[in-house]
Amino acid sequence: MISKRLKTLSDLVPEGTVACDIGTDHAYLPCELIKRGICQKVYACDIAKGPLKQAEKTISEAGYSTQIKTILCPGFSKVPEDANCMIIAGMGWKTIETILENDMARLNQFDVIILQSNRDVHLLRAWISRHHMTIIDEKVVEDAGKTYEIVCMTTQKHQNYSEFEIKYGPILLERRDHEFLEYLDRRILKNEQIASKVTDETKKSQLLAEIEEMKRIRQH
Repeated sequence: MISKRLKTLSDLVPEGTVACDIGTDHAYLPCELIKRGICQKVYACDIAKGPLKQAEKTISEAGYSTQIKTILCPGFSKVPEDANCMIIAGMGWKTIETILENDMARLNQFDVIILQSNRDVHLLRAWISRHHMTIIDEKVVEDAGKTYEIVCMTTQKHQNYSEFEIKYGPILLERRDHEFLEYLDRRILKNEQIASKVTDETKKSQLLAEIEEMKRIRQH
């Protein structure tokens, strides 16, 4: 059974695209894209031989060897030019940033780039803003006790996002869907618990200010 995080990632891939999954690990996502008929062709890429062997095993057992091609490469450096959707998920932001910046000139090749950083999602949005690119979709998903934020972007030119949008997500703020509001509730509760134990007055006032900010979003 595919995880909720991977299911949400697959939901964001536009139907009919040729996708490449960077850091594919076991190739569960490429297999899901083929299984659901979202893609007819997927590239499963990884920098290490071990994970790629695991990916090939998964692909072979699923019977998708003709539709999913594995590529041993750092980032998307060897991804063919017919790929028009890229997924980079399950890594830290610094790793994702390195992958993007190593091949910046090729980002225009992709109609949509789906990014899921395990932490520092505000830094991811800040990078998109700094490069005047466009956030087209965002999702919050809770999976196995962890919360993940997924950001979909294009290289289409966009004005800078505000600090508020970078912190919380422009699409999430606009849509205010159930998952996002529940995520805010969890963050409010966590901050309240921390604030009740903090003795540093500066730190406490920062936490309380953030709690009020999230409550205002919640009630908007």
